[in-house]
Amino acid sequence: MGDAMSNREQGFTLAEVLVASVITAVVAGGTATAFVAAARMTRAQSNPGTAEASVYARETAERFRNRMACDGGWFTADAACTPTPAIPVSWTADPLPSPTAAGSESVLKTGARRCYRITPAECDGVPPSGDCLGVEVRVCWNNDFTNCPC
Repeated sequence: MGDAMSNREQGFTLAEVLVASVITAVVAGGTATAFVAAARMTRAQSNPGTAEASVYARETAERFRNRMACDGGWFTADAACTPTPAIPVSWTADPLPSPTAAGSESVLKTGARRCYRITPAECDGVPPSGDCLGVEVRVCWNNDFTNCPC
């Protein structure tokens, strides 16, 4: 009786091997994807030009954040809070500080550009669109101004 019992308990069935290999493949694929994503983020963050451009873009967006209210100057001060024509809906140049100003050690080229515009956006998911506004900022450098609108 001992010999018959031990013969049945030896090894794995084909189904068990297949399930184990699928689980291993999913775990290995997820781990590889996480490593690739981490490598991309590290590479993007280690570029000082990208980091500086991000700071300049955030600076512009923060400066206009407070103007997105009814009392901010771009809307009527009445209960309707209607946008006025003063809102810069086309791309507008926002000059960057001089690389030599106040001892700044900019890694961006002297010809870098910063532009912004205010665009209608859909915020509540209910038509019509344009129930709120968004600030869009672009910073261009390295003489690559093909996608720079100003």
